[in-house]
Amino acid sequence: HEMRATSSLVTFNQKIMLRCKKLLIKITSSCPKRHYRHLKLEKSSSTSSSSSSSGKKTTRVMASFFLSFQKKKQKKEKMKRLNELRTASNPPKSRKKVFPSRLT
Repeated sequence: HEMRATSSLVTFNQKIMLRCKKLLIKITSSCPKRHYRHLKLEKSSSTSSSSSSSGKKTTRVMASFFLSFQKKKQKKEKMKRLNELRTASNPPKSRKKVFPSRLT
């Protein structure tokens, strides 16, 4: 039961990732590079007008969400790989012995 839940979660995550990527591509393609540089400069400088600060906030939130999301995904995949390695290479008897040495 748990496995099914996690697999559905993974597919759900992939859907979100795809949507985010499409959105990002849309955003980056819609605004020219010049505009981008301007945004970066504005972010580094302390002055912020009321019109742009709201936009900046949303982008920052999106970026932080995206980063945490990808970190989680990487962690999940790493764990999956470790589990696969463990089950593939070790018989159940020696699993306890081999596992700590694998970690260090």
